Parts: sequence; C-alpha cells; structure tokens
Amino acid sequence: LGDVYKRQELKSPSIEVWGDHLSSADVDESSPTGELAVTSTTARVSFPFQLTEKSDLTFEASGSRFFFDWDNTENIGFSNGLNPWDDLNSARVRLKFNYNWNPQWISFTNVYPSAAWEEEIDDSYSYGASIGTVFLGPYNLRWTLGIGSGQGPENGYWGVFGGIGWNQHKKEEGQPGIFASLNWPLEAEIGAVINEKWLVRAIRWQTGRTFRLADDNDLSPSGLLVRSVEAVGIFFEYKPIKKFSIALGGSYVFRHQYEIQNEKGDQIQSYVNINAALGATLNFRFRF
Repeated sequence: LGDVYKRQELKSPSIEVWGDHLSSADVDESSPTGELAVTSTTARVSFPFQLTEKSDLTFEASGSRFFFDWDNTENIGFSNGLNPWDDLNSARVRLKFNYNWNPQWISFTNVYPSAAWEEEIDDSYSYGASIGTVFLGPYNLRWTLGIGSGQGPENGYWGVFGGIGWNQHKKEEGQPGIFASLNWPLEAEIGAVINEKWLVRAIRWQTGRTFRLADDNDLSPSGLLVRSVEAVGIFFEYKPIKKFSIALGGSYVFRHQYEIQNEKGDQIQSYVNINAALGATLNFRFRF
C-alpha cells in the first residue's frame, strides 16, 4: 500500500538490509522425500522528496536473492530426481506519491516495474499501479481503501485492498504504547513500543512472486515458477541510536507452495507443497 503519513512525519532517506533463513522441511510427497531450506538476502533504499506543502514523492529500489538448498533430490518425484531450480533473483523500483488534502484525508498512488528470474531476465517483467485514500479518524484510527492492477509475466490482475490501523503512541519519538493493524489481502500486526530503544511486534503476513526459470532449466525450460508463502512471527527491534535500528525475529511458515507453469503460463505442470518450517530474520535499518 505504500507508507502513508502526516506532513510533519515525512520520513528520511533510508537503507535497509535483511537476512532470512527458512529451515529445512520435507517436500510434501510420498516417503522417503527430498528436503528444502531457503536463505534470502534483501536490500532496499528509499528517498523521499517534498514536492509542495501538501505533497511528497518517494523513490524506492530493492533487490533480493534466494538461495535454495535441496537435499535428497533423488526422492523428489516432480523433478525426476534433478535439482528443480537454482538460485532466484528479484528487483523492483517503486514511486510513491502522497497528497495531503487536509489533516484527515490523504490520497496516494504507487507505480512500479519489477522483474524476477533464475538466470535470463528476458520475459520476467511485471508492472503495477495502485491508487487509494487514507482517512485519519478519531481514536487514533487510520482507515485505508484502494484498488490496484498490474501485468505479470503470465497474465494481468487487479484487486481491491484496504485496512484499519490503530496506535496510542508516537513511534518516532519512542513514546510507549500499543499499535495494531488489520489489512486485506490478509495481513495483521500487533505490537508495543516499550521505550525509545525497544519495540516488539507480532505479524501475520503473506508474500508471493512469479519467477522466470532459466532457458536450460531441467524441469520447465523458460517456464514460470509461482512462489507463495504465509507465516506468523514475532520480532524485537532495538534502536541504539536515533538513526539506526536492528531487528531480530523468529517465524513459523505454515504455507510454502510452488506452482510450476509452462513458458506461456497457461498450463500448470507441477504443484508442490513444502511442509511447515521455522524461520529467522535479521534486519538492519539506517536513516539519514
């Protein structure tokens, strides 16, 4: 949905780096079976610009690399004992525009191109945009409603999104208090600012990407791979100085699925479930 904020809370340029690890879990097929562990790294830079007294624009660029550690591949039936795919990559550029009509109403627009691929980047692009509005209501409630659409490597899509958020603190000032949010597509968060140094949060989230497989991929040459993940986790954030924070957390991934499609994306060749697994995340953030 993009970051939405009041004028006096315009954010500073920032750099963030993540490291995630998902422990080894069985590929959900007849026993004996192969196993899969996933490690990923992500970096993101963000630069906000104030355009007028009521509007601002944020440029954001991010990139990720996913490392797949397969074990006992001879027992993985859908790939005939071969390594299904190697490391995957993704990159995205996003522009976020906010306009403050008054202290209660904010409009926003997001536009992004992205790509996700195994080796060749051709035919791996996606494009998307969204528009919406935010109402900052009484009792520290924030209401969001919008619509988004885009074009992926295989087909187009559109959908409605929204959410409600609540807080009783000023996060940037380290004021103690509780915050919570509930969004659709389904994501939820509840947390507490303990003091100016410590914050804790519990999150339920979901992610998904469509990757373009390599030309010489043994499973589906130049095909498409749709990855879907749903998880819950708890994270602790420590801010030793005002501009720098470290977050560490653990997660439980209860849905981890892959859909292997042909090159055109009009035929599903395999549908793979990975058993539930535990994960860990380490995040560093620096604001200028």
